[in-house]
Amino acid sequence: MTFDMDIFISYAHIDNLTLKEGDNGWIANFHKALDVRLAQLLGERPRIWRDKKLQGNDFFGDEIVQQFPKTAIMLSIISPRYIKSEWCTREVKEFYKTAARGIGTRIGNKSRIFKIIKTAVPFNAHPPEIADTLGYEFFIADSDTGKIKELSDKAPSELEQLYWAKLDDIAHDIRDILLQIKDSGVTETPSTGAQLTVYLAETTSDLKEQRDMIKRQLSEYGYRILPDTRMPFVESEFIEATGNFLDQSVLSIHLVGSSYGLVPEGSKKSVIVLQNELAAQKSKTGKLQRLIWLMAEGYEQDGRQEQFINLLRTSADAQYGADLFETSIEDLKLAVREKLHALEVRSAPGKDAFQTISTIYLAEDIHELNEKRENIKRRLIERGCAVFPDEPLPLVYADLVAAIAGMLEQCDVSIHLLGDHYGVVPEETEKSLPMIQLEISGEKSKTGKPERLVWVAPRVVDHTDERQEAFIDHVRADTPGLPHTEVFEASLEELEPAIFKILEKIDEKNKRPAAAGAAAPVGDEAARGPRLIYVICDRGDLDNDGVTQVEDFLYDSGFDVVLPVFDGEEEDILNDHHENLRTCDAVIIYYGGGSELWLRSITRDLTKIAGYGREHPLLNKAVFIGPPSSRQKERFRSHGVLVINGLEGFSPPLMKPFVEILQ
Repeated sequence: MTFDMDIFISYAHIDNLTLKEGDNGWIANFHKALDVRLAQLLGERPRIWRDKKLQGNDFFGDEIVQQFPKTAIMLSIISPRYIKSEWCTREVKEFYKTAARGIGTRIGNKSRIFKIIKTAVPFNAHPPEIADTLGYEFFIADSDTGKIKELSDKAPSELEQLYWAKLDDIAHDIRDILLQIKDSGVTETPSTGAQLTVYLAETTSDLKEQRDMIKRQLSEYGYRILPDTRMPFVESEFIEATGNFLDQSVLSIHLVGSSYGLVPEGSKKSVIVLQNELAAQKSKTGKLQRLIWLMAEGYEQDGRQEQFINLLRTSADAQYGADLFETSIEDLKLAVREKLHALEVRSAPGKDAFQTISTIYLAEDIHELNEKRENIKRRLIERGCAVFPDEPLPLVYADLVAAIAGMLEQCDVSIHLLGDHYGVVPEETEKSLPMIQLEISGEKSKTGKPERLVWVAPRVVDHTDERQEAFIDHVRADTPGLPHTEVFEASLEELEPAIFKILEKIDEKNKRPAAAGAAAPVGDEAARGPRLIYVICDRGDLDNDGVTQVEDFLYDSGFDVVLPVFDGEEEDILNDHHENLRTCDAVIIYYGGGSELWLRSITRDLTKIAGYGREHPLLNKAVFIGPPSSRQKERFRSHGVLVINGLEGFSPPLMKPFVEILQ
């Protein structure tokens, strides 16, 4: 379908009046600026029209409505006068009805009615046809006085810059719709195809400008952005809407500032907290990656927000699946692009953005082992594995057995962590949940699948429950002799290498081709040669005895070792660093004389390696903490990398958990 006109501007007459005679009004200037910017983007003049004969009563004849079937897009300029005008709201209603009868009210994921909010008006007063449509706000609230300031091309410098940025956003979005109509000859709403979808979390007013910057970046690169409708303000409805949006997304981006934000009706938590919790939960399925950005300013203004910020910094659950940034917004923009580039590589034709390598049954266990289980789950998901159970297990025995058996049928490996307590006992049985899972996986493994790894806490206390004592004795006595089963009664650090060895063996058995920059399968030594370890250190540590000892130990253990270069052009040094990250098998960061900011920068690089052209996860990554000692080093912990504490000096046993995965 073709249109005679591209855009109709619907506005109230009073909004184009001026205080100074001879000046053009706000609407006239907006019309002219949009015409010029769209012409630059389209390569030809757009066909924009508005009724310039409007009088104070905003009356119009039916000839305006008759033009709507021939018009692609409406711009509705919302203001206090606009919503009070029967004729302005009628224009919205008539255009909406006309669009619905034609090719539809939306093209792709964008509405054909653009809501330009010139002056602040309560959302519940907006025309119902566009009440839930996200608008372009041409005003800001003064942070000190709370007064509303309109954006215009004649406003003071800061407001004028925001005006042009907003107008540019609108022009790009209009350009996209007009090109879709022109290129596809749409007769119905077109599909967005393989377009990646990003959930850009709602934020507080103090970060509105930064959120607009990220939204503008995403739009320019052609990503679909959610939410694309106004969010409800009742907790249950907000949670449902957010969950639906997150289900469609591959990445969520959260901007967190100094204000706690809006608290929905029926909730004690702000929308910022709720979105983070829901996204963290979704991330545990392995289907969502996250970026969290904290504004680099104090949070003393609101105790609730200060508590939430501290939680984000320290809690593995609150930070689950996320890279955390306390840096400039420009650094975040770079991280967004690199993260999405990596997802694009993974979702290229014939691939899934979250394609799995192996499927793991990570048995549910007792409360005391939850944190250890979550750490293992996180590492498996980072490697690209699908992890079961992916939903709560039933607690009636017959239903439970059926659910576990069904999941194990799909799994290559099952992992069982056994602690000091007996655990939950489902209905209609006397057996605990850990015991039931172990028994069913044992029966399944007799067929050759799944491979099983059973970890028993090495220092089991005297049990107050004789059932657990008998169960552990049975596992120690009988399980080691079963086929396809390994039992570990050691630290969890020794279990992790065994997990990844089995996964590599499964990958080799399935003859999956090694990706670019990935190591060849274990056992194929002649084909791949020695594994390559990239030891990253600060320039001041290059001649440090600790770095030399790490390097010599790795070489003597049969690995090739590469260190960073520091002499040469800055661009060449950075390219060499990226190439090492792309081609190495594992990384050790030597944290000696480098600052805490240096360490953060390097660990952040590890999250970006897919953007450097790498398609396969590192086999292992560690931080070796060397002298001199400091409080930050003594307290350093990480869920994402192995931490090797060498503050008292280097010794070969410290390196055992790192190298076992690679040998």
